[in-house]
Amino acid sequence: MAKVNRFFFIAFLFSIPFLESCSTVYIDITTLGKNVSMTDSLNRPYTIIKHFHQEQKAYFILIGFVKIGNPDLVSIIHSELSSVQGDAVINLKMEVECDLIDTIVPYAIGALGWGFFGPLGFNFVYAFSMQTYRFSGDIVRYGQ
Repeated sequence: MAKVNRFFFIAFLFSIPFLESCSTVYIDITTLGKNVSMTDSLNRPYTIIKHFHQEQKAYFILIGFVKIGNPDLVSIIHSELSSVQGDAVINLKMEVECDLIDTIVPYAIGALGWGFFGPLGFNFVYAFSMQTYRFSGDIVRYGQ
């Protein structure tokens, strides 16, 4: 009976990092002074001049409850707009996922904790998590 309980306890420990993906990231794009749309409608004629795609990491501690590094969508959009003197962004998309590195790093921290503090040190796996944010969209100029 003790072996069964131990198995479920270990399985539970390894499953928690996959359950902590409900992290909130606040992004305010109203400070840009430019139109930003998640669709392709601007109610005026425009020409697409560039498509962009960028990635940034977000960092969290305490099972994702505390954010210590936020993706900076405002600076991404600002740099993309200024690089081609664009007037607006359309078709803005944001994807969030945990890729391989995002998954390995917490387990590596947990393994270090186990090495220094014994089996209970593996709980350090919950101390730090990462997510990859992918932003893409189209830069446009008004007129045809």
